[in-house]
Amino acid sequence: MITNDWLAKRADLTPDKVAIIDTITGTEVTYRQWNLRANRTARWLQDGLGVRKGDRVAVLAMNCMDYLDIWFGLGKIGGILQNLNWRLAVPELQAIIADAGPTALIYSGDFAVQIQTLQPQLPLIHRWIALDATASPDHESFSQRDHFPDTSLSPFFLNWDDPWVICYTGGTTGLPKGAVLSHGNIFWNSVNTITGWGLRPDE
Repeated sequence: MITNDWLAKRADLTPDKVAIIDTITGTEVTYRQWNLRANRTARWLQDGLGVRKGDRVAVLAMNCMDYLDIWFGLGKIGGILQNLNWRLAVPELQAIIADAGPTALIYSGDFAVQIQTLQPQLPLIHRWIALDATASPDHESFSQRDHFPDTSLSPFFLNWDDPWVICYTGGTTGLPKGAVLSHGNIFWNSVNTITGWGLRPDE
């Protein structure tokens, strides 16, 4: 069994150390700030959207800080991220979303046209959430997250093989298949990356 909240552990160890630098805006986020953002996101996912352990949440967006908040917020509650490749055509997106069966889909306004086409084809998705104001006004807003507290969640434990992310293959030899990355996969990949690249705390 493993703890589900290694971001919180890092925030306890080095709260004021910069965790992320947004290279577009220049914004720096410390581990404490990131953990609080992820806490708030986890509470919104759990209490606002009703996401439970094992539920899948799809995200169609470019890389951004909110994306990381969603990923680690899901990790705090045992949810599973289905990260969607924004380069895919609508029929390809429809196929892999239907296969994974997410209960909610979060998207940025850059993909509002694709979402408008996808929604009638995916009746099992109950919640459609826009990351920004340029998305559909008929959908829920990610800004609802701001109304939830950023306090720590009750700790619980996961197995190493509990899934955290579902990535779909390119489908070059057949239909795309969902490759499941567990909490153990991601943890040990992080360890191997640090070791293999020779990363130091000041990098």
